[in-house]
Amino acid sequence: MNRGSLTLEAAFLMPLYLFFMISLISFFEILHLEQNVDFYLSRAAKETALYSSAETLLSRGDVDIDDGFAKTVLSDIYAYGELTDELPEAYRDQCGMKGDFVFLPVESTGEDIIDLSTYYSVTPDANVFLIPDIGLIGRARTRAWTGYDAGTGSGVSPEERMVYVTETGEVYHLSRSCSHLSISVHAIDEGTQDLYRNSGGGRYKPCEVCGMNEAYGEYFITDDGDRYHTDINCPGLKRTIYEIPLSEVGDRRLCSRCSGTYGE
Repeated sequence: MNRGSLTLEAAFLMPLYLFFMISLISFFEILHLEQNVDFYLSRAAKETALYSSAETLLSRGDVDIDDGFAKTVLSDIYAYGELTDELPEAYRDQCGMKGDFVFLPVESTGEDIIDLSTYYSVTPDANVFLIPDIGLIGRARTRAWTGYDAGTGSGVSPEERMVYVTETGEVYHLSRSCSHLSISVHAIDEGTQDLYRNSGGGRYKPCEVCGMNEAYGEYFITDDGDRYHTDINCPGLKRTIYEIPLSEVGDRRLCSRCSGTYGE
């Protein structure tokens, strides 16, 4: 009696279980389709943004479109071709997609923006719960590459010379390779700092940041500096270099070494 009851229950539940699993797999396929649509739509938007003219894109196919019409719908045409080429009809049917991609009008921003929006519908397989068609929208938006105008935006003339400065330095340099920009660090025995002089003949004094810390037997000095350091990682031993236009050097004076080396 119990075996017969279990067999009857299994015969009743097994189809429901199979339908449930098929529906679950179908939802995963729909999710995969949605991810693919978003990916290829985004790729189409980026590729469209790189082309400089409608003729370049249209040369990929045999369709002849007049220039005025191409300026308004070219992105949608190209994106549609990208989606249908990369997502063939057999794959779309397998994922439960119904009908075709329908590109939606988008509000113009008045800027050089590539904005693609497409609508499509899907229905899960083994739809025992009679779920209606699910409408999905894919959208990709990117700025068109219209070139760079060197005369605007940055405010830097293309002919203006670029120079190099440090965060706290009082001079500017004509070359990134100037020796004053290259810090040469030397390790010396602790307590022997009075025996050394920098390139200007000056003595070394303790660094304001690390000079009072324990030195572990060594101090660190530089040729052009006037401080000795107890920590090799001290910020005083690091130099951040910025490239700026010559017109922005302000009160900084020209590095004497650069002046002699580069003849200015």
